Amino acid sequence: INTSVSDSLRVNNVTAAIGGSNQPSVEEIRNYVGFNFSAQKRAVTLTDYKALIDGMPGIFGAPAKCGIIEEENKILINLLSYSSDGTLTAKVSSTLMHNIAEYLSDYRMLNDYIVTQSAQVIDLAVEIDILVEPSFNQGELIANIINTTDDFFTPKNKEMGQDVYVGELTKEISLQDGVVNLIDVRLYNKVGGQYSSNEVSQRYLDNTTKQIELIDGIIFSQPNQSFQIKYPNKDIVVRTKTTTQTTIS
Repeated sequence: INTSVSDSLRVNNVTAAIGGSNQPSVEEIRNYVGFNFSAQKRAVTLTDYKALIDGMPGIFGAPAKCGIIEEENKILINLLSYSSDGTLTAKVSSTLMHNIAEYLSDYRMLNDYIVTQSAQVIDLAVEIDILVEPSFNQGELIANIINTTDDFFTPKNKEMGQDVYVGELTKEISLQDGVVNLIDVRLYNKVGGQYSSNEVSQRYLDNTTKQIELIDGIIFSQPNQSFQIKYPNKDIVVRTKTTTQTTIS
């Protein structure tokens, strides 16, 4: 009888969820604790503002990503949400923006003016060329590299405004079983259509393909930008070479 009653229960959330942040990881919670201690329920520095937003009661909502900059006593709160497919979107609820501004008003300095606004999503694509052992299962290796690259760029692992160090990605790929040598990694800015209209702040090697010119192996991010690979299945391309053949996936 208890099981029957339990299975019959249904819950209807009459108020829609606000924002789109996932449950924080253990590492994120560890960072939040340190920020919260330094803030002591007041907003003096930009770090204090970030800590207050991260610790804001769930009833007010939670952004997927948050970046904060200051311009002439104006505190700019840049926000992103998650779309239904789990990718980042600049379409942030006006309710969430209002709630954050109202919540921070109790902690801000008297001469600080708070502005909440949508941040920028930068959509990327990656092409990877590798030399593999001829006897290794290339299909399995390609799948592993695609998953590794997807995990590297997943928004949950990176903060807004965080630069991309391509050397860290190449190191992870080189450690894959079956990889003899990493030949090349190319990154592209996907713009327009099903992608965002935002572009990286550095030059392109090719204005047609929008291949990004790396600076010391880095893609630099602006404080209001977050990177992602929106469609890993088509935007991560792996080319494998052996002494006898080339395979593209």
